[in-house]
Amino acid sequence: GMERAAALLSKTLCEDGLIYLFGCGHSHMLAEEGFYRAGGLGAVCPMLPSELMLHEGAAKSSSLERMSVLATEIIARYPISPRDSLVVFSNSGINGMPVEMARLGKEKGTRVICVSSGAYDCEASRHPMGLRLSDVCDVHIDNDVPHGDASYELKGMRARMGPLSTFAGAYILDCLLARAAELAAQSGNPPAIYISGNVTGGREQNETVIARYRGRIRAL
Repeated sequence: GMERAAALLSKTLCEDGLIYLFGCGHSHMLAEEGFYRAGGLGAVCPMLPSELMLHEGAAKSSSLERMSVLATEIIARYPISPRDSLVVFSNSGINGMPVEMARLGKEKGTRVICVSSGAYDCEASRHPMGLRLSDVCDVHIDNDVPHGDASYELKGMRARMGPLSTFAGAYILDCLLARAAELAAQSGNPPAIYISGNVTGGREQNETVIARYRGRIRAL
């Protein structure tokens, strides 16, 4: 799955497309992980709708994640096309919003990659069509995170701590982006990459990347 996903992302880079990243709740941090950072691709566009941000109302964010109603409006804010890729993160892979975002991406002909945990196969889908994230993508990657996300059992307590989905998702994403860049470069299309702004020449290098994508990536 990882190599197939990287190959799809590489095609997007070779076609001068954008790699869109989306996730609800804490998964939105993965959209930020791939954006505008040292070692990151210039062609990454995070999808960060304010309605779904935890700091705008955590309980509201969780409620909206379970529903698919806003997905059409959110995806319409971005000019996603067949040359682009959409990577959707949802640890459970059953909530309406991320599933619908992936489904709509497929409708637009976009290359869709989804990352979720197979441990939730025992849970019912919350999408109105009964779809799961793995049903609506070109490539599905299982992050192998345990059911419930948290991993560390506390003695004498029912609840566990140590959630793993963000860590696993960031690792998967950064591996995918690096491999996609490598494949694109091997095809004669080396992609624009950000370097640390805290090293000599970093700021100047990054300004060229920003200038290339500023008109296409609103978050810049």
